[in-house]
Amino acid sequence: MPPRSLLLTTDAVGGVWQYSCTLAREFRRFGVECTLAVLGPPPSETARAEADGLVWVATGLDLDWMVSDAGALRGVSRRLVAVAQELRADAVHLHSPAYALEPFECPCVAVVHSCVGTWWRAQRRGPLPADLAWRTQALAAGARHCDALIAPTAALATQIEAVYGTALSRLEIVPNGIPPAPDIVAGRESVILSAGRIWDEAKGMRLLDAVAARIALPVRVAGPLHGPANAGFVPQHMQPLGVLSGPNLRCCMASAALFASPARYEPFGLAVLEAASLGTPLLLSDIPTFRELWEGAALFLPADDPTVWAECIGELMADPATRFQLGAAARRRALCFTADSMARRTLHVHALARRDYDEVRPAA
Repeated sequence: MPPRSLLLTTDAVGGVWQYSCTLAREFRRFGVECTLAVLGPPPSETARAEADGLVWVATGLDLDWMVSDAGALRGVSRRLVAVAQELRADAVHLHSPAYALEPFECPCVAVVHSCVGTWWRAQRRGPLPADLAWRTQALAAGARHCDALIAPTAALATQIEAVYGTALSRLEIVPNGIPPAPDIVAGRESVILSAGRIWDEAKGMRLLDAVAARIALPVRVAGPLHGPANAGFVPQHMQPLGVLSGPNLRCCMASAALFASPARYEPFGLAVLEAASLGTPLLLSDIPTFRELWEGAALFLPADDPTVWAECIGELMADPATRFQLGAAARRRALCFTADSMARRTLHVHALARRDYDEVRPAA
């Protein structure tokens, strides 16, 4: 039986917000009423529009990467337990196991959308710095209080198990999904598009900026230039579009000749899925996540060679037939990742969580 009232924590910036709004809408179809508990900055006007018709509250609590130490994170967790009690939620869905440092009084499912441990492993060599090490330890500790854990891809699950070992070995794989793509009538322009956190070095935007310097076509990128801890990147050759609303971003995707994502670390890639759903040909870095999701429906290139990317773009732009075939293949594959499937599989995980919760912590 699905939960009746669900507390769903979220971050109002980026893909987690899109995921949360989509899941809350889908859950409502199954009789599950969700309250989105927003941590970190409150939703922007654009984000509020995406949550139209949904119930959300700005908690004023810090996100896990914003807190200074494990004690502060435990305080966030303690407050979320209280919020769940106040809302009389009979289940909790967290956007990171780290928020479960204090156990909830109802079944708890946590999604590992990403984490600093796997991010570091994909980007760096050597041991984690102290500020990241305690965060990975806190995530592992929180996972032990969760009744079920979700990862969006098997590739991320493999990375998680390599970093955390048995602490996070109970991962259920539930791919992200999106609603059916809208019908957008737009001609394809000779433009290369990308989208994501431009400031995050793991997204490969510096490589794409170097690609833009090598080709005559405009390369446009949507997303924020600046992030936490003074992180930032201002492109010298790409054209930044800023943070676009969902409809505006989809219009850009539907009119682009190619969608490029040269990420070195990507747990799933919602922007790639959205572009694919609109029939935009995909040019992706050759990493396990993208191979898992898009093998046979995209072209894969090394994540560290802008010359190869520039040459491939040149060849594709001279070959409209291949671009059409790639776009059609991407659109077909995108049909595998629906919001309905995501919701059904997530509710199945919640059913498993309820069973385990009742076995381990039976009602008094």
